[in-house]
Amino acid sequence: MSTRRGPSAGRGERVLLLVLGLLLVAAGVVALLAGAGVLGGDASRRAVLDPALRRFAAREGWFWPAVGVGCGLVALLALGWLARRPRGGRVRGFALVADELGVVQMPADALTDAVSADVAAVGGAADCRTRVRDRRDPALAIAVTVRRGADVPGVAAASVGPVLDRARVAVGRSDLRCEVDIGAPRRRGRVSRVR
Repeated sequence: MSTRRGPSAGRGERVLLLVLGLLLVAAGVVALLAGAGVLGGDASRRAVLDPALRRFAAREGWFWPAVGVGCGLVALLALGWLARRPRGGRVRGFALVADELGVVQMPADALTDAVSADVAAVGGAADCRTRVRDRRDPALAIAVTVRRGADVPGVAAASVGPVLDRARVAVGRSDLRCEVDIGAPRRRGRVSRVR
């Protein structure tokens, strides 16, 4: 059973991360300014921990272990959050039809395999990798490696033109977007990319 997350869940996480990031940046800037003496000479010479807090921590043996456990829990929560995030924007499937009868899902691999084979058949294309991005508003990301001396504009036009048209017809989405990344092979098997 898979859980679906709506757009508001992702937006809420982004807002929370933005606010947390801004707070941490502000705290860092204040600490740098205080350490540099911009906020007054006393601030740069003052200890990080208040003397009363240092005495309390020294008197109570449980204080630092409790701080360590709290930090460990925060780290575990962060790891759990990272583990449930989508990896690399890769989409496993997307909805072809959504109506009152239900949702018809298509595995992304079915589309990407067909598009990769279609682009690889284009004259001048040496290799092709395709993936689908964004489940709610699918878009194709096509990475094509062309042969030396190939007609690069022709390969790009064929990838964005007829190949994309066939993909749109196959999935029944005339609004299917596409991004093509054309690369030329270099020495030692490396690929130089042109976008």
